[in-house]
Amino acid sequence: MSRILKKTHMVNMTEGKPLKLILTFAIPLFIGSIFQQIYNVVDTMVAGHVLGDQAIAAISATSSIYHLIIQLSWGLASGFVIVLTRSFGAGDILRIRRTLASSFVLSALLAIVMTTIAAFILRPLMHLMNAPDSIFEQAYSYMIIILLGLSVTVAYNLFSGIMRAFGNSVTPLYVLIFASLLNIGLDLLFVAGLHMGVAGAALATILAQAVSAVICAVFVFRNYREYLPSREDFIPDWPLIREMLSTGGAMSLMYSIVSIGSMFFQGATNALGDTVITAHAASEKIIVLLMGPMSAVMDATATFVGQNWGAGRQDRVRTAFRQTMLLEALIGAANCLMVYLLGGLFIRWLTGTTNPEIVRYGLINLRTVTPFYPILGVLFILRTSMQAIGQKIVPVISSAIELGVRVFGAFVMVPALGYPGVALSTSLTWTSMTVFIFVCYLLKTRKMLQGQPSALTLCSEEG
Repeated sequence: MSRILKKTHMVNMTEGKPLKLILTFAIPLFIGSIFQQIYNVVDTMVAGHVLGDQAIAAISATSSIYHLIIQLSWGLASGFVIVLTRSFGAGDILRIRRTLASSFVLSALLAIVMTTIAAFILRPLMHLMNAPDSIFEQAYSYMIIILLGLSVTVAYNLFSGIMRAFGNSVTPLYVLIFASLLNIGLDLLFVAGLHMGVAGAALATILAQAVSAVICAVFVFRNYREYLPSREDFIPDWPLIREMLSTGGAMSLMYSIVSIGSMFFQGATNALGDTVITAHAASEKIIVLLMGPMSAVMDATATFVGQNWGAGRQDRVRTAFRQTMLLEALIGAANCLMVYLLGGLFIRWLTGTTNPEIVRYGLINLRTVTPFYPILGVLFILRTSMQAIGQKIVPVISSAIELGVRVFGAFVMVPALGYPGVALSTSLTWTSMTVFIFVCYLLKTRKMLQGQPSALTLCSEEG
């Protein structure tokens, strides 16, 4: 097994010190997350510096629609990868091959269906979300190109997820670095050089994503030959397919519920005008960018937990839970301090704006939300790790809580408080979800890891 691991760029995380393995795996993920964010950040920067503040508003006015579609595909791919990770941890090569075969077929079908549906409902959704008339057509041209390129996004998510399931976080990093640099070049060519407007920014993103997908696919097919499915592996294994759809469906439902709440929220934010839309877009990109280290630790922990759960090493899973929750809280606190010191500079640098109102509104969001980063870090670890060990219901319920708080924020807090209500709603959302999921962890998951019966029906898979 060790020979195969070395030969095929894999890491067996069932042996060695948990935190060291997780950090080693997380560092490339963190660097990769920075370059992943460059896809969207460069769009914003080029649009802001070349086209002006209104172009940023056009790109951002429908961002929640984009996130809904992307999170649906990401959730399904993540669910498939969870099954693959557990199979790898258990050393079940036949199950790995069948899982890969089913992943290829299901991902292709889902990409076709999701692209078709999204293209038909885009305009009605944009009207529902109060996209301003002044930027409506620009926003539509950006989104329709992104949606028509959904298949390459699905392919990239799947193939990069396969590498991470096998313990390889380095190769996806190299791919992201190259694709991000390509995205920068294409943005400058299409927007600044060929004057294609926000549509050029969207086209640059999709082309760079397509290159990422192709490179990842070639790597998988060249380096994981021992695990690639043969013709007979494509014969439907219905129990396995049900498990994959159940796990992927739960992940997709979790993410899509979040995105639906964000759509309500986006509509409330759009109603506050172009200046607020631009400020919110810039501050949200900074918030997401600073989540990079936390997201990397979260993803690395999910891979670690999945492999060790598959191998029956609950003791190592317990250790990972404790250590990474503390680590996430510390990273969150450091990010909050950075925002309070440099937040205004970040906004001006990102947007190129000279409008002080954009900076003021952006700082309201940053300084209200980032103190809750430590709480968000705990949520990250608990939610993804529960998914990795097969607990599907609790993370979905936590997302339903998020939906409820987002809707409350959109219809009550934002009308009453204006833009500060937007920022406060995000903080309240993270806190509510973390309290719920932490209680479930104490009453169910911790006992599950210790081999004890549960005291809480709500947190069970049958509940």
